[in-house]
Amino acid sequence: MKIEPIFTLQIEDDWYINAETGVNITTERCVDSYVTKTFNGLFKSCNEDGIFLEIGEDESHIIFINFDEIICIEEV
Repeated sequence: MKIEPIFTLQIEDDWYINAETGVNITTERCVDSYVTKTFNGLFKSCNEDGIFLEIGEDESHIIFINFDEIICIEEV
């Protein structure tokens, strides 16, 4: 099976985020307890499980955020 990345994410019926768009993503992750954290970066792509986000001062780090961890997405 091959899963291709998706470069446009539909948030609502008439709201889409395209690749290279700046976003703030607030997440809630359960480590030992629930931790809320906001990531600021560029939306790169997504698949059926979550989003790839480019972060860092020089935007040199790619992180993966699962959809079930996302509380809020804001376009900046």
